[in-house]
Amino acid sequence: IFLHSHIIEDEDLGRLISKIAAIIMYAFIGITTLVTVGVDTKSLLAGIVITGFTIGFALKEVATNFISGIFLVINKPFI
Repeated sequence: IFLHSHIIEDEDLGRLISKIAAIIMYAFIGITTLVTVGVDTKSLLAGIVITGFTIGFALKEVATNFISGIFLVINKPFI
C-alpha cells in the first residue's frame, strides 16, 4: 500500500513498514479468530508479552542501531 501510494518515497522503508503492518494484522486476525472460536487467549497473550520483553531486552542495542539506521534513511544527511 505504501509503495503504490507514494506516501513514503523510500522503497526500502516502505517495504519495512508494509511487512511490520502485515505481521501486526495477521497477529490481530489470529488472536481474534481464537477468541471467536472460544479459546482462552490470556495465557497466550501473557506468553507473547513475556517473550517480547525478553527478546526486546536482549536486543536493545541492535534495536537502537536499527532505529538509528531508519532515521538515517529518512533524513539522508550525507546526500
